Amino acid sequence: MWASEGMRWIATLTAALLITAPPAGADTPMTADQFEAHIGTRTLTYDYGEGVRGTAEHLPERRLRWAFEGYPCIEGSWYARRDMICFVFSDPGASACWHFYDLDGRIRGRSYLDDGMMFEILEIARTDAPLSCHGAEVGV
Repeated sequence: MWASEGMRWIATLTAALLITAPPAGADTPMTADQFEAHIGTRTLTYDYGEGVRGTAEHLPERRLRWAFEGYPCIEGSWYARRDMICFVFSDPGASACWHFYDLDGRIRGRSYLDDGMMFEILEIARTDAPLSCHGAEVGV
């Protein structure tokens, strides 16, 4: 009887792991070419969790305009560094490198800080419309 209960537990655990396993390729970071093909010149909105959202308007030549919801836009650009995509902004405190993954046609990003803390974002919207900027930087 113990053997059948043990086997049932192993089968249940295996099924749970298969259900929660990431899709194939989700654990391999996107290359710069894959990232660029995905973003194009679109505007993508990311969920940082707990209601925090940020939006990036991707422009030609790896430039972008970024804003957290309700905050002014900042200008920046991105480049590849090993298997990461790094963003450099007019506000140096906003600059960061990320690993991006294709998660069923959406981007999931992970960034690690020097202290080991990790941020994870998930693409929640994609549009061809430009980013609507508010605040002091508009028209400057």
